[in-house]
Amino acid sequence: AVEMASGTKNASDRASAALEVRALRDQALALANTRGGGGEYLLAGAAGASAPFSAAGAYAGDAATRTIETSEGGRQVVSLAGTLLTATSGVDLLGQIGALGTALAANDVAGIQAALSGLQAGQSQLAQARTELGGRVAALEVADQARQDFEMSLAKVRSRTLDTDPIAAASNFAASKLAVDAARAAAEQIFALVRGR
Repeated sequence: AVEMASGTKNASDRASAALEVRALRDQALALANTRGGGGEYLLAGAAGASAPFSAAGAYAGDAATRTIETSEGGRQVVSLAGTLLTATSGVDLLGQIGALGTALAANDVAGIQAALSGLQAGQSQLAQARTELGGRVAALEVADQARQDFEMSLAKVRSRTLDTDPIAAASNFAASKLAVDAARAAAEQIFALVRGR
């Protein structure tokens, strides 16, 4: 797209590029309206039942994020609001892609340059969102590992509890009780002898 802002390209070249950019914008819009495994739109904020972006690229979700309990008293944010793609976060990325397509189709070199400048500014916006999301994924992986460790510990306790033979345990207890009773009787006899002297 950068080369389309130069004087070496003509209107026909830019019109072809406009078709590609519009297809990329449609693909980006479809990705922005992706649903998760639970059927909710991933970037809709708390309004997960409705598509967050209209066909025109306008954001209809909210800035809220969803959380889940990851430990006793601990919660982790598990979503990103679609505002990260809008002017609320700095640059309206879908709008800039659309503006680039429009400028290319109109053979507007100044418009192409302006749209490219906006998209360049949006790169840091996306990088920040990716970093934030990576941190959240790492925290969820730690919480999931803790859950797996806890489940393994519970399974071991359960196994030890269920694998204990109740008859053998009662027999061992009875034998231990007899040994303690015999030791007590012997100790009483020794004390009686010592006192009797």
